[in-house]
Amino acid sequence: MVETADNPAKLTAAALVRLVQGFYAIFWGLILTAAVSAHLLTGLQPHGFDIGLLALGLVAVLIGSWRLWRVRLGGDDADRQHAAWRERTETLMGAAVVLAYFAVFFCAWRRVPQNNFLLANALAFLGAGVVYTVLLNCIVGALAPALGRRDLVMESKWYGAGSIGFLLLPLIGVLVYAFWAAAAKHTGVISEIIRLANQTNIVVVVVVLLPFSLTLSLILTTKDAMLQRLSEMTPTTR
Repeated sequence: MVETADNPAKLTAAALVRLVQGFYAIFWGLILTAAVSAHLLTGLQPHGFDIGLLALGLVAVLIGSWRLWRVRLGGDDADRQHAAWRERTETLMGAAVVLAYFAVFFCAWRRVPQNNFLLANALAFLGAGVVYTVLLNCIVGALAPALGRRDLVMESKWYGAGSIGFLLLPLIGVLVYAFWAAAAKHTGVISEIIRLANQTNIVVVVVVLLPFSLTLSLILTTKDAMLQRLSEMTPTTR
């Protein structure tokens, strides 16, 4: 979304309500999705309860993304700003749909880890999660000027870069190492990836997911800024 310091988008009370609802749903949905995914990556097979929690988290992410898409921005150049916002949120919704799609194969891969097709889709699920996190940071950066919180613009850029550095690059590094180890040991790439997945411990997961936790804190900060703006717009009665 293209905004300038002299021409930020304007948020109505209805838009703020939808934004708060959307970010709230995304926050809890991402927590559930990340927690269950990290739990399954430690080498455990998914059970009905795990799959139910993962499905609940993904549904919350989808609903939250849809609520953001429903927001209409105002301002001096409302049509252009709304078109840019709609383009961003459509991309976010698309990433959420892709994430939910590959989650099915991720759970299936934990049951049949030797299947090459399921492994490829499981890696796509992790990659889609990283892409969604980066896009979410971009959404926050686009909204920050309209909330009068330009400090959040820089934070969203840093956290987005951190998501790429701590989430996407390690994923690529795992793939490169798997190919190298398979060539050196004369084993299969799939076997090396499975071995790395089974050796993953909670400490590694916590370190890798640090930018993800920062993104969640950014969502909470943005939600609080929206609630404050909404309270300023609501007339008080004596």
